[in-house]
Amino acid sequence: MSENDLSSYEKSNIEPGAETDRLQDTQGKYRTIAEDLAEGYFELDLTGNFTFLNDSLCRMLDHSPEELMGMNNRDYATPESARRMYRVFNEIYRTGRPARVADYEVILKDGSRKILDMSAYLLRDSKGNPTGFFGLDRDVTERIQTEESLRKSEERYRTILDTIEDGYYEVDLAGNLTFCNDSMCRIAGVAYEELLGMNNRDYVSPETAKEMYRVFGETYRTGEPAELTDYEIIQPDGSRRIAGLSTTLMRNSQGEPVGFCGIVRDLTEKKRGERLYQTVAEQSFAGIYVIRKGRFLYINARAAGYTDHTPQELMGKDPMSIVHPDDRKALKEHAKEMLKGKRTSFYEYRMVTKTGDIRWIIETVTPIVFEGEPATLGSSIDITDRKRIEEELRASEIRYRTIIENTGTAMLILEEDMTISMMNRGFEEMVGFPAAEIEGKKKWTEFVAESDLKGMMGYHRARRKGPDSPPSNYEFKLIGREGRVLDVFLTVSTIPETGQSVVSLIDITERKGMEENLIYMSTHDSLTDLYNRTFFEVEMARIERGRVFPVSIVMVDVDELKAVNDTHGHRAGDELLKRTGQVLREAFRKEDIVARIGGDEFAVILPGADARVTGETIKRVRHSLTVHNKGYPEFPLSLSMGSATGEKGSLLAGIQSKADKLMYQEKMLRKKDAHPATSWEDSAGEHRPL
Repeated sequence: MSENDLSSYEKSNIEPGAETDRLQDTQGKYRTIAEDLAEGYFELDLTGNFTFLNDSLCRMLDHSPEELMGMNNRDYATPESARRMYRVFNEIYRTGRPARVADYEVILKDGSRKILDMSAYLLRDSKGNPTGFFGLDRDVTERIQTEESLRKSEERYRTILDTIEDGYYEVDLAGNLTFCNDSMCRIAGVAYEELLGMNNRDYVSPETAKEMYRVFGETYRTGEPAELTDYEIIQPDGSRRIAGLSTTLMRNSQGEPVGFCGIVRDLTEKKRGERLYQTVAEQSFAGIYVIRKGRFLYINARAAGYTDHTPQELMGKDPMSIVHPDDRKALKEHAKEMLKGKRTSFYEYRMVTKTGDIRWIIETVTPIVFEGEPATLGSSIDITDRKRIEEELRASEIRYRTIIENTGTAMLILEEDMTISMMNRGFEEMVGFPAAEIEGKKKWTEFVAESDLKGMMGYHRARRKGPDSPPSNYEFKLIGREGRVLDVFLTVSTIPETGQSVVSLIDITERKGMEENLIYMSTHDSLTDLYNRTFFEVEMARIERGRVFPVSIVMVDVDELKAVNDTHGHRAGDELLKRTGQVLREAFRKEDIVARIGGDEFAVILPGADARVTGETIKRVRHSLTVHNKGYPEFPLSLSMGSATGEKGSLLAGIQSKADKLMYQEKMLRKKDAHPATSWEDSAGEHRPL
């Protein structure tokens, strides 16, 4: 029943003096039509209790006619929906004007919910007095769910684009940028508003532009993805970035090429290191029409409007004249099956508008007797927008999955309980497990080192309370297959209204190792593996400013090193220096700073050690030296040592100088007491070590 029909029905009820028989006949005729509507038709008394309803409404509300008759909307609607309906019916009663309740919720027997759209009118008796309400309900649950799915998919797609380190772009067939993410703007060094509409020739070198033209041309001709490596992007300030590009052909719903999309990966830091080391469908009411003898006997404005015709233009015409030629045969078969009771579900087909556009329709038909003759009642809904939404939803899913799989960054999606629900090949390679063993089965915590786990769990909980409160990127240690440990840089972002997180991971193990090696090399002597002079002097200054007193310094010198170098070569001399480092490292405490500060000179800082402790330590060195030399009878090691202790306020440079003098005095005494025949030139085996 159309809105015009309902208006006529209402008018017939408010004309004073109308004949009772005519009213009853009219009501009976329209109630017959209402019984066969796909939409739910209802009549209520002034208190909101059902007095009449059709089978379609019973199916929508999942109740029998006997259960619903006399029931009030408060009995099946949610409290909020019931309040809205009360206000609307009250307004209709007060003004006499029809009204609508959009997207209200009803609760079914099994506890599930549906969303309905309702249009309602005031019902009057033959004298024009209000007696109740009547109207139509339409089930819009599927549309609302489809809209919500698309919205969440678009949010996930946007979140992923904002999370990945790589740049994502879309260009038209001429190479003009139509969309990109923030990473692409960062790589190009241009703000989004300026970058949009720019051609790739505007920010790359001429040589790169030619190569990009070739790559995009190849993708256009073959339809296959292609890549371009090591191309230059020139930023507005003249600086250049090295990037790698992948491209894929974009097609519209008809399969026609419309542009290109892909990933741009900033390779600048990598190259430097190598050198240095998609909303929703519109709603519409059902189209209602009666067909008799193969012609439109009646059609409402909604149904006629599907093809941009007026009802007057279609009355008396063959319905197949507005159906797409390719769908006419199938439509006739579906309609026959439904009219014979062999089919109960909606079927789809296409209509052609005046201008040649295509619109998708779902339809049900039922046999009726209209004005005493057999006819067909059709009920249809325009689902063109829903079809478009479904296509966008599929495209959106494909786009974000393509992005995840093709980015060089390892990526995964975490559920609120830390379960990994999705991961790409990059993460598979990082942890050494295939996706089939992880997705939906393993939690993220299983791959986090124990030392980082507590902090990361805290970030995860804080992010659910406020996404901006914990850091969005940080470093941690990841544990892969067989305990393999990787240093990883993590970027994480939450997907709104889902409790999920998108995580992007970059392996920085090699970089961290290089940093640690450089730090070690800058503070250690490469020959003896002890601290070097630079580190020793820095520690001297630090300890002098501190509170760890007394502090002792021991100076050590290798005896006869020059003689060994001259007689046996520098390799033998280097071996003596290495052995000296070994003896000192074993004899002193872990907290002592043992350093080689010159060719044959060694120095040790003993924080918190007084003269007595230092004396005991030197005895331990001499004992270690004696034990050590038993293994080297032909080349014994001889060391001269001196020590001095300073209290708080002492200058450690002075303490070192005093210890050095004492060491030198010992060396001189050792030379004076030495037997002439015990020189390295005569007999190294007779040398008397300390």
